[in-house]
Amino acid sequence: MNNLTADRDKWREAFEKEREAHQVTRQQLAKAEERGDVAVEQGKTLTALLQGLGHQPELRGSA
Repeated sequence: MNNLTADRDKWREAFEKEREAHQVTRQQLAKAEERGDVAVEQGKTLTALLQGLGHQPELRGSA
C-alpha cells in the first residue's frame, strides 16, 4: 500500500508541474499575441498618418 501511495504522489507531483508549465506557456502566448496586436495597431496608425500627409501606400504584387 505504501508503494501505491508513493507512486500516486509521484504522478500527482508530475501532473502539477506539467500543469504549471502549461500555464506559463499560455501566459507567454497571451503576451506575444498582445504585442502582435499592438504592432498591428501601430502599423495602422502610421499608415493613416502617412496617408494624411499625402503619401500613398505602395502595394506590390505577390508574384
